[in-house]
Amino acid sequence: MKTLNYIFKISLAVVFISSLLLTSGCDKKPQPRVDATFKITSNPDGASVLFNDHELGTTPYSDRIKPTTIIIKIAKSNFKPRWERIELKAGEDKTFNYDLTPITGAVLLVSRPDNAKIIINGEVKGTTPLILQNQPLGSYTAKLEKPGFAPREVSWTIKDECPQEVIVSLNSNVGRLTLTSEPSHAQVFINGAPRGYTPFKCELEEGKYQLKLEKEGFAAIEDYVNILRDQNLDKSLTMSNLPGSLEVTTEPSGADISINDEPHGVSPLKLGSLAAGKYVVKAAKNTFDAVTKEVVIVSGQKSSVEFIMTKNTGGIDLVINPPGTTIYLNGKVQGVTQKGENPMLSKVFQIRGINAGNYEVTVAHKRGVPDTKTVPVTVTKGQIARPKPISLWVANAELKLKDGKVSMGLLYSESTDKILFGPEPGVKVEYLRDEIDYLKPIITGDE
Repeated sequence: MKTLNYIFKISLAVVFISSLLLTSGCDKKPQPRVDATFKITSNPDGASVLFNDHELGTTPYSDRIKPTTIIIKIAKSNFKPRWERIELKAGEDKTFNYDLTPITGAVLLVSRPDNAKIIINGEVKGTTPLILQNQPLGSYTAKLEKPGFAPREVSWTIKDECPQEVIVSLNSNVGRLTLTSEPSHAQVFINGAPRGYTPFKCELEEGKYQLKLEKEGFAAIEDYVNILRDQNLDKSLTMSNLPGSLEVTTEPSGADISINDEPHGVSPLKLGSLAAGKYVVKAAKNTFDAVTKEVVIVSGQKSSVEFIMTKNTGGIDLVINPPGTTIYLNGKVQGVTQKGENPMLSKVFQIRGINAGNYEVTVAHKRGVPDTKTVPVTVTKGQIARPKPISLWVANAELKLKDGKVSMGLLYSESTDKILFGPEPGVKVEYLRDEIDYLKPIITGDE
């Protein structure tokens, strides 16, 4: 470059002197330019500009010389050099721009075993074996990952265009898990993903894992395991039964429900937290037959049982004389008899809706002799018991004879000329009307 600058400076001096000589005469015209200017730029800039191996400067570079044709070299570290022919004519101003091509190399990444994922600066580039083309000069680091193997970092340096091979051996990172459960055939989840059923075996990379077992009728169970490289881990888990539930309905509702002879409430009834097993369920309701069923409760499941109950009642029809007699059934008041068409006889007294069985019917009257009488009655399901009419001796009339004798007794019958009268139980006396002073009924407030 010093030679080129020297030539350039001498040329300028000659041109300057010639100009002075030419302008010394008033009639002389100005001479045209005989030099040229040029500018050299590069992408990227900062490249050296060389002529005959002498550095003229760095881009952007500009100069002014006489017309000529020269060969220059553009060179920059890590980029391929290039030679360019520059032709300059008198009076020209030219700019030359050159794109520099970076020097790149290639590397072949190989792993043992292959199919390892290659990650560079957080970006997955592919899997081994992989050729990385057009790598600029410099140092590089990649991370290799493969399931079942420990991650590895590998580094290399691109110094020139010569391709290179990098081989990495991966170390196994796998342990083995054997999982059993009580009961067996429980579904296995590892980190939330279904993997199979117990008994279960698998290989896992070294690390901590969440285990979960699920089985119908049993409470899910969770645990954690630490898997170590090249080690076997045996794990056994015991699952707990889930309680079952039972729903009991009856037709009609309102029946008393007992389970294994223990009362639990009235239907409809829902029971939870029952252990798995067999149970005897009984439904009982007044005036209905008690019903029992055996129910199997399954862990974690809902069972149901329905009872259609059959009415087990019967009834009693009573004819009680005289009217106005109080009736008791097993000591409980049922009512008072009413007069029928015959004043001496009561209407039929009906008792309904009572369970089949044996009962005592007691009739009572305060003027009765005796004042109560009890008879046994058997009631059969679906039938009406009709015992013989029950009669109490009850004085219902006051009789005064003309001889002045007054009696309280039972008037059995009467006609225009005589009456049949009982002054005491078991005694019946016939009186003529001519013997009677008066005969009048006994009236009380409750009749």
